[in-house]
Amino acid sequence: MKRVQFGSRCATVLLGVLLVATSNCGTKTTVTVTPETVTVGVNESAYLKASSTSEYDVHFFWKSADKSVANVMGSGRGVAVWGVAPGTTTIAAEGRHSAAVGKATITVKAGSQEGAGPPATSPGASRGASAAVAPSNGTAKDTAEADYYYVAVQDLAITEGALPDDSEASTAPQTRRRPGQRRVFMQPYAVGNAHEEIYWVTEGNRWAWSLEPLGALLDASRLAIRTPAGQRPSGRLFIPKPDWSGMTYADFSVATAAPDQADARKRFLQAKADHYEWLTRRGCPGAAWFRHQANEARRALEGSARESAANTRLPVSGPGRRSGLDETYSLFSGGRAVSENLQLDRELGATGAAAEQVPLESIEGITIAEVDWQELIQGLEPEQDALATLIPADQHVLFFPSFQAMVDLADEAQARGTPVLRLLESRAEDAGTRERYERQLCLSLDSLTRLVGPKLVSSIAFTGSDPYLRTGSDVAILFETADADALETAIAARQALAASAVEGAEAVSGSAGAVEYRGVVSRDRAICSYLGSVGGAVVVTNSIAQLERIAAAANGGIPAIASLDEYTFFRDRYKCGDADETALLILTDATIRRWCGPRWRILASRRTRAAAVLSELQAKHLDALAEGNVEPGPLAPEASAPDAGTIQITSDGVTSAVYGNLTFLTPIAELPLESVTTQEAQAYERFRESYQRRWRRFFDPIAVRFSVQRAGIAVDLTVRPLTPASDYREFMDVTGSGAITRDAGDPHGEAVLHVVMSLDREAEEMRELKSFALEMTPGLEVDPLGWIGEWIAFYADEGPVWKEFEAAGAERGLDAAEDFYETHLVEAPVALEVHVGNPIKLTAFLSALRVFIEQTAPGMLTWQSIDNEGRPYVKVSPSDEGQAELARDGWQDLAAYYAATPSRFILTLNESLLERALERMASRRKAREKGEDIPEPGEPWLGKHLAVQAKKSVVAALQAMFREDVDATLEARAWGNIPILNEWRSRYPETLPVDFHQRFWQTKLVCPGGGEYLWNEEFQTVESSVYGHPGQPRARHGDVDCLFGFTEANLGLTFENDGLRARTLLRR
Repeated sequence: MKRVQFGSRCATVLLGVLLVATSNCGTKTTVTVTPETVTVGVNESAYLKASSTSEYDVHFFWKSADKSVANVMGSGRGVAVWGVAPGTTTIAAEGRHSAAVGKATITVKAGSQEGAGPPATSPGASRGASAAVAPSNGTAKDTAEADYYYVAVQDLAITEGALPDDSEASTAPQTRRRPGQRRVFMQPYAVGNAHEEIYWVTEGNRWAWSLEPLGALLDASRLAIRTPAGQRPSGRLFIPKPDWSGMTYADFSVATAAPDQADARKRFLQAKADHYEWLTRRGCPGAAWFRHQANEARRALEGSARESAANTRLPVSGPGRRSGLDETYSLFSGGRAVSENLQLDRELGATGAAAEQVPLESIEGITIAEVDWQELIQGLEPEQDALATLIPADQHVLFFPSFQAMVDLADEAQARGTPVLRLLESRAEDAGTRERYERQLCLSLDSLTRLVGPKLVSSIAFTGSDPYLRTGSDVAILFETADADALETAIAARQALAASAVEGAEAVSGSAGAVEYRGVVSRDRAICSYLGSVGGAVVVTNSIAQLERIAAAANGGIPAIASLDEYTFFRDRYKCGDADETALLILTDATIRRWCGPRWRILASRRTRAAAVLSELQAKHLDALAEGNVEPGPLAPEASAPDAGTIQITSDGVTSAVYGNLTFLTPIAELPLESVTTQEAQAYERFRESYQRRWRRFFDPIAVRFSVQRAGIAVDLTVRPLTPASDYREFMDVTGSGAITRDAGDPHGEAVLHVVMSLDREAEEMRELKSFALEMTPGLEVDPLGWIGEWIAFYADEGPVWKEFEAAGAERGLDAAEDFYETHLVEAPVALEVHVGNPIKLTAFLSALRVFIEQTAPGMLTWQSIDNEGRPYVKVSPSDEGQAELARDGWQDLAAYYAATPSRFILTLNESLLERALERMASRRKAREKGEDIPEPGEPWLGKHLAVQAKKSVVAALQAMFREDVDATLEARAWGNIPILNEWRSRYPETLPVDFHQRFWQTKLVCPGGGEYLWNEEFQTVESSVYGHPGQPRARHGDVDCLFGFTEANLGLTFENDGLRARTLLRR
């Protein structure tokens, strides 16, 4: 033990020395801009780069002292500086997380390329004379005086090009991709040459562009235009091509303003409101901004002075419809997408003292009974995790057996999780969740931590109160260590380093329960790290409330997870110390019950509604925030949401004294609640009734073991019990209580895809199949399916056909499947195999079936018995007449082959496959007769009721087949980011749109194909470098592997005691 402590203290000393060295011995953070002096010409650019002594400053705020001389284009570490007019000015870069500022002097000379305008690749690029061009899906800042136009597209003066003609022949490639999926994005738009703000109006139904013929749509199209007073509008129309393969354009001009300016203004505001409401409903990123713009247009249209952020409109709920309030009660409604899309009305905002109140304790929570685990854990005494006695019983927890295990899972999640989320999430954005919490807790997984961590840490546990990590949650990391003092010293050094780099971060200390803590906290909680020691373990958390709960679990004040029966069951199944365990996640009954209880659901709803209010206020003050001229302080009282406390604005955005800010909302565990409104109580009751209809008996505690190895990853999930409404319920009835044996389905090395499932002959689905079989065997006096045994299997063997299938799929996606069946079915080495429980009944069934076929289609089939070295089988093929008919349809040499043995029935269209299967059976039989060992037939089945194994060749074929669908999905998500990026590009051209969105809306918009977003000068729109934009789609595959780099899969399902065990093994 002394040697261990000595080693850990040496590691701590090394860590402390390196930390002090990297923190410049406590000196003040500095920012440097290079080069320090620059000379450019008018309309010429130069490149500046900023660097900081703080590791946290990776993003900088750039400002020009005199924008009339030189302006900054871009953000981040490097930017372009553009010469505007002769003179000298200063460009400053301020650290994002410090007050340090670096400067450079810019001198602009006269004479170079005057009037040329910014380069097309710059963020300020635009077509025509103005850099403030506003396409229809973006709006320039309002002008003081304006003229309004409302004109039919067919009445425009087309100065160059032509409107598309519906009579043009379609040349679009025909694929299975739904045309409407792209057509929804191919909304027409118009871009002005100067400061015009233009909205395209389709009278009738905007969604008609994805449904109706092009000619009729153009006849119904109008342009609603606002221009600076006295300016004649002109610009470019962008319209879908007749074949919907992309878009074309034509230049236009308008002669005179509308004679009735009041009517034209009203139509313009209506068009603007409709445009932004349509964008809001689409659920794309930027919904908070679109909602704000729609509200502003409605206010101007209606002449209303409604200023409260909470007074925006909410669709009326009715039978079969969920209200906006009900949406906020959904168990996983804590994401930004919900709050951004949420429309709030006066009643929903009324959560303060003015509303009728109901005591929280009077609201009935979840009444579903707990599972009785006693019978399942009788006599079990598994080894417990060292940290299990410190984890509250009603919190989720992720146990890691070692520091290296935590690193391995984090790296795997980073590498594999990103492409998985690209496919599963509805929006292409990166919230930077892991990085945000690493920075907040001052626990980054850098190279130094990876080196020293294993010397100080034995095991780790990650826990928290809820799953809302993206928006704000209380989390804690517990470290088992042989030397708590040494580890605390190392972490405290990290905290000090973080505090020195962030303006306003302060050292704090105090006690939580019986635990003394120290830490660092910034005003916005970007840094919020509390450090303490509990029960010999070191705890780092972002919430004192969480530290208090851990302390209470340690001293017995509240139950710990180690005391739960379900923990005993799960830890007996997934034993501590197993070499293949990387992590174990446990979600207890008490955790789910708390999440679904009235306190948590109502507070989650309030927090989501507060986030919607903060988003609205952020949008309202966005111009001031973007230009850096915010007057920090409280907003007007009427702008505050009820119960949100004082809402203030700072240079970083809007923040609530109660609910925090959009970067990190106050964790629900820290929010007080004693009474709620009647409306909230009723909404919770609706949630509770709906939830309990699914779980009529028990909840579903969950445990998941993760195993990360160099060869692949394994996931083992246990759910006990399953909800009666589970999607698995029908499947459980079919598989019954039997089990797949080791040799079920004829496991063999040549199989590239193998599926085996157990069967229950008494299942409802089997009885329906029996009724059908009886109609086909009317003379049979026994159960026609009475011969079926305990399982059924399907498998595909190796063969050159899979390479052809892969090539066809890569070229034409799912269309290849139909072509495959039509042209390669005879060659496909696939078979159906059924376990035989009664060979006599099988013989009777086959005989009766043959008689039925001969009677209903006499002379159409021939039956030939074949003997292959004493292994008989039957060939069923069309007669000469039938073969001629099939040949005309492209089917050549079609025949079915089957073998009926005492233990198995095999059916296939591939004769050689059947012969190989019979040969394997004969070899195993001979080995048993001689008393010889039978070799293990490859990988074991991972499930007792369903098992699937897939190898590289079929995996590659499936990936190629689904590539088009995957690309279509990712293309839609990539294009979904374009409307808001166009908004930022139009309104704030001095900043890169992606950077602007990340700065003020806390998420980075990403191209799901692995590309980036660029400016397309020709079409006046942002585009994806991989998928292009709706006007010019790119026929490229994104950098996304549909199977995430894995080449083999082994899957299994087992149903047990109304529960489920699912196991997955993926090989690289």
